[in-house]
Amino acid sequence: FYKYNPMRIKDMPSFLFVPPSPQDDHNSMTACKIVLYESRLLEEGKLEQARQWIDEALARPTKLPQVYRYVLICDRIFLGALQGEEVAAYDTKEYQLFAKKMKLPSIQCSEYAYACLIQKDPAKAQKAREQFDQIAAHYMYEAELEALKEMFALVDQKKQELGFEN
Repeated sequence: FYKYNPMRIKDMPSFLFVPPSPQDDHNSMTACKIVLYESRLLEEGKLEQARQWIDEALARPTKLPQVYRYVLICDRIFLGALQGEEVAAYDTKEYQLFAKKMKLPSIQCSEYAYACLIQKDPAKAQKAREQFDQIAAHYMYEAELEALKEMFALVDQKKQELGFEN
């Protein structure tokens, strides 16, 4: 099985990750730039900036492709869980359908965070972790998996700080 191990987003030159301005919303590349900028903030550990950027990006009139919109929502759920915040988008039928259909490891990371820190459901957290491991075994983007493992570690650290057993 082929694995692709490119440079991590946080290790790439910062000039490549400039937030697109609202004036560029008509440009088809804007959606991609929005997601890449958010990914960079997340990988750099700038969690509050990433949360604010996601909220701003989702509020913009940009016509984000559904997959990009849900990737942002997924990360917003993760960031919300770290802050003990229930994110309304988690409970929508549309998000749940997306999360169920897509086999993206980032979804399982957000599911893990939400199950641990918001729902406090150890069984659901364990299931999300196992699904992540299954997806990761056949996922070709090693750099992305490395970033997601760091995100899992953030959740585990937060659980420990809060004294959660799950």
